Amino acid sequence: APMSVKMYDSRVNGLNHLKKMMSRIATPGGTPEGLCHETIFEYHGKESKDKDAYFINISDGAPGTYIITNNGHNLYYGDKEANEQTKAVMDKFRKNGWNVISYMVGKTRESQSGRNFIECYGKDSQFIENPDNMMEIAKSLNKKLTNPASANKR
Repeated sequence: APMSVKMYDSRVNGLNHLKKMMSRIATPGGTPEGLCHETIFEYHGKESKDKDAYFINISDGAPGTYIITNNGHNLYYGDKEANEQTKAVMDKFRKNGWNVISYMVGKTRESQSGRNFIECYGKDSQFIENPDNMMEIAKSLNKKLTNPASANKR
């Protein structure tokens, strides 16, 4: 089932805390971005007043997952429905003053997942084709976070 977890808050946690928490996570293989991002927006989406707020997403696939219902049915959440929901949530974040930065790791722009990802995140889509080179993300984030002109305008 889709799940959102708040495991790091830069206001109170150091990077060692993040490293420790990341080593404890296992995922079942789905990418229910729109569903999880909606939850994050409900808790934090309107907190950006008078602050620089960034929503940073790192993903290995376009939105989609299988969900097993209480009565055992397998439902698929993906394609047009998931893309539209994810895009709508990102639009809510932007409307509330957030800068969006989203990375797809291990896929190309030309792949079906890449095209879906661009549909969801638009100009904020970044692609890291080599998953062994995560320094690309660090460099990109450093550039966007230290150069306000390269982030979304409010």
